[in-house]
Amino acid sequence: MSSTHDELQTEKNEKYVASRYNYIQEAKDGGWLVYNSLSRKIIEIPLRFKQKAEKILKGTEGVEINSALKEYRLVKDGFLVKQDYHEGYAAHAQYLKEIGDSDLGLTIVPTFRCNCRCPYCYQDHEKGMILGRELQDAIIKFIKKNISRYTGVQISWFGGEPLLCSESILYMNNEIKKICAMRYKTFKSSITSNGYLLSKGLFEKLLSSGVRRYFITVDGLKDMHDKQRYLADGKGSYERIIRNLEDIKTIARTKDFIVNIRTNVSKELFVRLEDYVADMSSRFGDDSRFGFFFRPVFDWGGDSIDGFRDHLLDEKQGFADIFNKLTESKYDLNYLMHYSDLTQSSICYASRINHFVINPDGSINKCTCADTGGNNLVGQLLTTGEMELDYGKTGMWSTQYLEDSECEKCYLMGQCLKSYCVSGQVLNQTQSKNCYIAKYACGEILSLLDKCNAKYHYIDEIEL
Repeated sequence: MSSTHDELQTEKNEKYVASRYNYIQEAKDGGWLVYNSLSRKIIEIPLRFKQKAEKILKGTEGVEINSALKEYRLVKDGFLVKQDYHEGYAAHAQYLKEIGDSDLGLTIVPTFRCNCRCPYCYQDHEKGMILGRELQDAIIKFIKKNISRYTGVQISWFGGEPLLCSESILYMNNEIKKICAMRYKTFKSSITSNGYLLSKGLFEKLLSSGVRRYFITVDGLKDMHDKQRYLADGKGSYERIIRNLEDIKTIARTKDFIVNIRTNVSKELFVRLEDYVADMSSRFGDDSRFGFFFRPVFDWGGDSIDGFRDHLLDEKQGFADIFNKLTESKYDLNYLMHYSDLTQSSICYASRINHFVINPDGSINKCTCADTGGNNLVGQLLTTGEMELDYGKTGMWSTQYLEDSECEKCYLMGQCLKSYCVSGQVLNQTQSKNCYIAKYACGEILSLLDKCNAKYHYIDEIEL
């Protein structure tokens, strides 16, 4: 009887062609980094296999492959598809799957108040309301009543500065965590904070309540950060935030969490980026629980940005320039979030059918980056634990699948699925596109990951 291996060797070859969603970037060793936006896979093809890879991935005739061959890895990871495979339909099916995610996602804004006054912030911190206990219990009731409909619950804490309401966060997370445990559902929680109030003691309580992912902003060295992220009384916030982060670092390595440090890059910080990366590397480069991601300072709207416009990089070219500078740096950081830029779905949470934003007054939005009224106001949470929803509005956020020929031709369409940000269509009733920012720096992101791969192992090397 022939072995399974022999059977595979005699399997009939099928003809495959390169996926339209492939992106190829030269690796630092002269080989290739290959990314597929629909499968969200990244591989490295060493220089010694480059010539063979070129015939397979850049040829026009198609190649015959069967599952016994090393090249079949390219099929499994989506870099090669059958000649008659309809990738556009596959992308649309992926879109339907992702907007219908079976987890309940709640972004809870316990307050719009903030202890900082960042010049690029779009929010109105004069909205002084705080999420009261009656509405906290209403959220818990809603989850308890509806938990059977979902595979799990994801709670994201946002603001304002959510840690101004830390007791409410701890109370609600612990209650929701118990509900999920009793019903054998997954529970995940994250928080976006300026970090000023995030002492080690509070961090440990949040960790115990289920918060595993933290998004903290540090905008450069002390002098730069304190110009961009100062307190309401005008004082700097840098020293306390850094002290908090260094204290958190002393928590036992057996504790499972990720602190993602976001840096908003202005023209001034761009010039001194190497000094900043060197400093962060010396503080956190030896702890993979601390990840870093960089963005140009964006204009998110609001009045505050008007006085800061002269400090803004170009959003598209600036993004690529930042990555080039990080790749040239002598220092390494854990760029896990930039790996996620390419390997995780970039469909906005607002497009997901089962995701809602709950404000301190119980009003329900879909987007945290837009005004709370208009088509963004989709419902109200009642004290009984019921959601009154306007499905005419919620449906707008989940059906904005652009019929755009340029999108169809874009290699990154498999990642953004034409729904990275649909606020323009929903709020302004236009067919304007808001392209995923990675489109303007895909090659630069891949080069940065390649540079740090030996330390952080983002990319698999394959043989052909």
